[in-house]
Amino acid sequence: MLGDTRSIINALSKFDGFEWIVVSKEGFPIEFKGVSKSKAEEVAAVLEDAARMFEKQVAGIGGKPSSMTIAVEPDSELLVSRVGEFYYIISVRRRYREAFSFLLSKVSKKEHVKCEVCGKDLTFEVYRCPYCGSNIPFIVDVCPNCGANVRIKECPSCKTLVYSDGRKYEVPKSVRFAAVAGVIGLAVLVLASGLMMWSATKSAVVGGLGILASLTILYLGYRWGILSTR
Repeated sequence: MLGDTRSIINALSKFDGFEWIVVSKEGFPIEFKGVSKSKAEEVAAVLEDAARMFEKQVAGIGGKPSSMTIAVEPDSELLVSRVGEFYYIISVRRRYREAFSFLLSKVSKKEHVKCEVCGKDLTFEVYRCPYCGSNIPFIVDVCPNCGANVRIKECPSCKTLVYSDGRKYEVPKSVRFAAVAGVIGLAVLVLASGLMMWSATKSAVVGGLGILASLTILYLGYRWGILSTR
């Protein structure tokens, strides 16, 4: 996907904060979304020239800029990033600027973020913030809308807990030991209670329910990763 401008545009437009985008080459729009053709032509001509001038000025002092940001009132930012021979010009809501800048840096460097466990490409995966409901990039650590810490997430493919960069999340041994002990202890307690009630009532149904409940607790412990060996 990182080499396909149309796929990149469609992926970026799925995230909250996106307003419009123009991909230009030599002052002409190659692809655009969210704006009219005439607006895309104007944006491509003006902002690509501005970006080239900015690059020359920074290069003159020994730098090599990867992007340029322009504040637009009342609450938008224009991000201009060079990716090979193309310029990506994207308008986003201000609070989402860093998230989109991070995504554009991945596009520029052709870097993929993949799940360490199953290999799922997470670079443009949409993650729904559990705190505010915003659709944000999976690969960010903090929700750009509400500021919540979302560094640890569930891989949409294998359901393993991973960090935003795709590394598997390892539960601390002390926490895992306490959780395992708690789950097994609860399962044993429920089973013992069921057997005691069965002994008192001589009801096979009661005993069966106790066994079923304890097995359910063990299964949920495994499903939630507490008893998992992965």
